[in-house]
Amino acid sequence: MNFVTRAGLSLWARKGHTLITLATFLVISVMVLAGVLINGATARAEQDATRSVGAEVNLDVDMSRMGTTAQLQAPSIDAATVDRLGTLPQVQKYTYSTWDRALLTGKNKLVDGGPKEPMGPGGTAAMGVLDSSLLPDFRSGRLQAGRQ
Repeated sequence: MNFVTRAGLSLWARKGHTLITLATFLVISVMVLAGVLINGATARAEQDATRSVGAEVNLDVDMSRMGTTAQLQAPSIDAATVDRLGTLPQVQKYTYSTWDRALLTGKNKLVDGGPKEPMGPGGTAAMGVLDSSLLPDFRSGRLQAGRQ
């Protein structure tokens, strides 16, 4: 009798044992296949996330290195340095801001509720930026550029 026929007869005679062995083999095969598929999907998702995720970096002057003597003006970072950093291929958008005293003349006045003349007579603190759309309040829609 040939080998394949004998194997078939043996499997037929032990139906319960054969079904349990076949079920175990199928479960293990499905688990291995699922693991391979999940691993591949995770690798693709990681690559896609790496390509699409950006980082926000803030470059500030370290005021703790100023020492114990009080200075009237804090050091600043030169705009040319920031522009040079902005031209790097890893940088998509950049902005810089500076705070200074603004003198209000004519029809201009502060929004109600602000401090009264915090920077001397007729003056107020003002912030100038290169691109206001990158500021958190503008980006979230809480403030709008050009609003009166």
